[in-house]
Amino acid sequence: MHIVARTGIASFTAKRRYPRQRPVSFGLHHVSPTHPDSWIDAYFAAFADLPPRSLHHAIAAHLARMVLGGTPTNTNLSEAVLPLGMSRWATSYALAHVSDRLADSGRQAAFDQAIDALAGHLDTTRHELTDYGQRRRALADWSIPATDWAHITDGLPTRLQTSTWRWRHLPWDDRERVLSSVWIWYHATHGDRAYNAHMRRDWTDRGRLKPTAKYVSNRWRALTTRDGLYQALFDRLNTHLSGIARTIDSGGIAGWAVDPVPAPP
Repeated sequence: MHIVARTGIASFTAKRRYPRQRPVSFGLHHVSPTHPDSWIDAYFAAFADLPPRSLHHAIAAHLARMVLGGTPTNTNLSEAVLPLGMSRWATSYALAHVSDRLADSGRQAAFDQAIDALAGHLDTTRHELTDYGQRRRALADWSIPATDWAHITDGLPTRLQTSTWRWRHLPWDDRERVLSSVWIWYHATHGDRAYNAHMRRDWTDRGRLKPTAKYVSNRWRALTTRDGLYQALFDRLNTHLSGIARTIDSGGIAGWAVDPVPAPP
């Protein structure tokens, strides 16, 4: 049996038939805004043409809704992601966009089957899954403490010769510390960079990104691709990430000293 709903977004008015969902044994703490590549490769390879962010948001919404139970609708699917720290509005758009693309290509049923297959996998392996909820709580307002940052960057080069007369300078300042903090949070929680505490928009300034958040966005690709001076930093951050993940997963976070991110005004 299917539930018929409308997207509620003016540009996406096609009816959406939601399959009635079955009970699941995994929890919200096993669901994250983005998903491991192994899950995507195994269950969603046929949907590689969909925008990655929209695909991940749609998957997260469906999995979260399964955990919460009840009849799925466009409204409660987008609200199901709120405990994951995700945006209801971004998720609403993602669901509508994915549904529109799948309806045009006749692949909606296949997508629903892929969601169900992934849910079955999570049920079967629930005792082996990462507790992303615990990681989200531990790192909610976290950034690399200044003492740790000094240790991570100790001895890193600050200049790189790019040609005979050109040098690239990169001081390991506070902006780089915030960039690295967001990178660790992103990988530890399988989060969406836009939902990190450092990336909050300044609603006293028409919702614009703050200068540090802009810097993180501008430098993200360079760090991710280990460009130039970021190669050595990347390797050290990977080691730091592994240690943080082990500490959180083992429950050893009581009294953990963190450097909190200032709350928005």
